[in-house]
Amino acid sequence: SLEVFRFAASDSVIAPRGLYAKHDGMALCIDVCGGESSNAQGSAACSNVITGGADGRVVRWDLERCQAVEDVKAHAAPVVRVAAAHTHPALFATCSQNDRSLLWDMRASHTHPCTALPVATLGTAADFSPDDCLIALGSATGNVSVHDLRALSQATVSYSQGETIVSRVAFAKHRPSLLASCGESVLLHVVDISSNSVVHSKTSSAVECTARGLSWSSGGVLRSCGLNYPVTSLKL
Repeated sequence: SLEVFRFAASDSVIAPRGLYAKHDGMALCIDVCGGESSNAQGSAACSNVITGGADGRVVRWDLERCQAVEDVKAHAAPVVRVAAAHTHPALFATCSQNDRSLLWDMRASHTHPCTALPVATLGTAADFSPDDCLIALGSATGNVSVHDLRALSQATVSYSQGETIVSRVAFAKHRPSLLASCGESVLLHVVDISSNSVVHSKTSSAVECTARGLSWSSGGVLRSCGLNYPVTSLKL
């Protein structure tokens, strides 16, 4: 199920807004869609989110209309990661435990909605660049690759952050050439993909210390968090 909360304008209190059930089992991942959505009053900022479930399905939700607008049986195994594009709510990527990672374009003009993404081993992370021209992919073997959406087969940049699972990849909003990744034992790894140079790297040998979340602010602050790993901030 998907539970939605609204933040109060005056303070940090959040109020439940709705609970939506669509997946046959647990929802395992979520991302916020970008772009604009259309309605009777014209175009407005998109209020869509996308979820991936243990049932192999991907659901796109319109939170204003409180309903699912897309429901796709995307994979034969659980969907472990969804990544939504910044410019259009119908463009997204999925990673699954069946070793398949897919790029989806659900706009009506596309007769073949999905394309296989070139991840050699189990895909575990994905993110679009702010202009949606590039997609970054992370794998279970610690590899990170960046691909031009117009020529997916050949990576423009590829590197290894280690030999453990990549949990997240994230392009910087303020400086799109910066790509952050994290995972098991590799708490934070930042690369400038324009020069393929490491900007920052932090590792840990602690047992069960895993970074699971990454988020860039528009001002260049990178926040990370995880299992046995507190929320940390880094200004780049």
